[in-house]
Amino acid sequence: MLGIYLIVNGTGPRFWLGDQERVTVANIVAHVLFLNGLNPYWINSIIGVEWSIAVECMFYLFVPLLFKLIRSVRHAAWFVMIMLVLSFGLNTWFAQHPWISDHSLWGHYLYLWFPNQLPVFGLGILLFFIWKNERHWKSIDRVSWGLLLVSVLFAFFAGMTDYLIGAGLLLGAYALYHWQPMWLLNRVWSWIGRLSYSMYLTHMLVLGLISQVKFPFAPTINLIMMFMITLLLTTGLSWLTYTWIEQPGIRWGKRLISRMRPTRGQGESVKGSVA
Repeated sequence: MLGIYLIVNGTGPRFWLGDQERVTVANIVAHVLFLNGLNPYWINSIIGVEWSIAVECMFYLFVPLLFKLIRSVRHAAWFVMIMLVLSFGLNTWFAQHPWISDHSLWGHYLYLWFPNQLPVFGLGILLFFIWKNERHWKSIDRVSWGLLLVSVLFAFFAGMTDYLIGAGLLLGAYALYHWQPMWLLNRVWSWIGRLSYSMYLTHMLVLGLISQVKFPFAPTINLIMMFMITLLLTTGLSWLTYTWIEQPGIRWGKRLISRMRPTRGQGESVKGSVA
């Protein structure tokens, strides 16, 4: 998709490049290595939505450590609260001490970068432990409830809308799991869910095409038509990329991992030689 977007949009100036003239080779290499989130000029400058993938890959690097540190609902609640305060502190400091001259781009970068999104990942970890415990919400003790309440109040008064949205999605995810309404949990939405990663990467191409079409109707009707056409075209295009790119890539990755993972016999022989 990086290649396709570079062909369609070129390498010239755009908002996400700030005062840089073009997409550089170093920028492209950083995208390939999922390191584009470390640079405000690179984080979102080719596809237009790749910032979240860079942030997710940064989070994956910390997952082994988090598995060791966070072992309960209370641990997750403390993690969320600490990361929320840390995120607010870092954003406040760096807002006053920008690294680049483009203040508008710098403000967008501070919203997208990894430290600002880390508390939301913490909410996902918290949801995991709530699901894991058969008592669900009863597994949250008073200290954890207090921490979560303080975190919501802190985010509200600090204007951290991304965290508040994440808290709302946590409740929505739990409600969806618990009640399972058929109008949301069915084959159609499940199929779209399987295509969602491809759709995330392709929908900007479709939007770029649809935005050039002028519909001669009322604004509300135009918006509905643009949404429906964009959804249909994105779904069709994503089915192709899912079938011919994403799934073959996943199968290749699984084969690669299976070759790297030692078999049971190899593991026992290594243990025996060490003994």
